[in-house]
Amino acid sequence: MKKNVFFQTLRTVADIVLLICLTVILFVGTFYFSLGGFLTDADAYISIADKAQEKNGFYSDMYRNACERLVSRGTLGGFPAEMFEGLLGYDYTVTAFADYVRFTVNEHEGKFRLTEFDDSLRAACVAYANSEEARSSGFSATEAEIEEFVDYIDGQVVAVIALPFFSGVYPTVRYVYEIRVVAVAVGCFAVAVGLIFGLLCLLERGKAVNAVRQCLYSLSGAGIMTLVIGVLLDVLNGNEFFSFSSQAVLDYLNIFKDSLSLRVNAVGIAVATVGISALACITVFSGRGKRCESKKAEFRNIGENKNENINTENN
Repeated sequence: MKKNVFFQTLRTVADIVLLICLTVILFVGTFYFSLGGFLTDADAYISIADKAQEKNGFYSDMYRNACERLVSRGTLGGFPAEMFEGLLGYDYTVTAFADYVRFTVNEHEGKFRLTEFDDSLRAACVAYANSEEARSSGFSATEAEIEEFVDYIDGQVVAVIALPFFSGVYPTVRYVYEIRVVAVAVGCFAVAVGLIFGLLCLLERGKAVNAVRQCLYSLSGAGIMTLVIGVLLDVLNGNEFFSFSSQAVLDYLNIFKDSLSLRVNAVGIAVATVGISALACITVFSGRGKRCESKKAEFRNIGENKNENINTENN
């Protein structure tokens, strides 16, 4: 008797541990799945920039800063400020941002360059170096020096166009995500299948429905936990979390955070809905099955009673 109680207790504890592990693993897999496709979607980042422009002039702020950087760094090379006017257009800056995002997200090799801008700047530098104004002021620049200057200015302008998020944070996020997301997602679901099999083996054959029900509890719990993460992202105050001086950049990152929150919430709601709906179906159908078995038992009892009465009368 004591031995049976011990094994029953051990089975219950193992069942609870497996249930908790399954819930956590399904949650990790679900959360990583919610990130998939978003962090690697260049058009999503560009769309966020469009929304940030509507909210607080994201592109306008970028263009103004790029022009200021161009003049301040360009004049250090001895060129007049007037030479840089009109070299960098607003529309070109917006297009350059989109090109840089695609270049970074799609992981192109090499260095991103503003080719058309570089050509215009190079031509302007050569024209000024050969002008009477340059000769009268004693300014001179060789072809190699001009090429070095163009490369330097290109990097300065790209540094403005490339948000710190894309030039610093994003490569690290992408690296960690790509290394772990496949292994974590596949590993989580593989272990989840193993745990489900373990639950089915631990429980008696007649309680297989209970094992499925517990697995659905885990799936529902994973969806709810993912939803909680999405809600926490939603209520996070980006202005306090992100340390950027530009309000336009802060707006961009806040919209990015909100977009990520919407995706995580959507996945969490979907997973929780599937789990809860399946639980409801199993509860309904198992209840009907029990009622059918109860009625069958009643009919069998009635039949057995009738047979007993007939036998009694015959005797």
